[in-house]
Amino acid sequence: MEVEKIERTINFSEICRLCMGKEPDMIPLFIDEDNLLERIINFIPMLKLYAEDGLPAQVCPQCVQRVHECYNFKLQCETVDATLRQLINSRQEQVLMQYLISRACICMC
Repeated sequence: MEVEKIERTINFSEICRLCMGKEPDMIPLFIDEDNLLERIINFIPMLKLYAEDGLPAQVCPQCVQRVHECYNFKLQCETVDATLRQLINSRQEQVLMQYLISRACICMC
């Protein structure tokens, strides 16, 4: 389908910015009540979202739910990564301490 024909059939004020779906209860994208815009930009930084760009300015409830799920998953992954890194650093510190203690015992003998 040609772009010109598509533009004539799609009303940007009625479709979701993220999936192009059409739902009755759209959520405004640029009214930042729930950090929605920030969350989208945070995990999909390549999206260019500007209020006056002429593109849809609303998101459907399903996409809002997905955004929150993805954002929470991202936070979970970051938390787990930080925790695992702390564990490995702690383990390395314990091994180093054991080594230093054993070296000190050898030197004292």
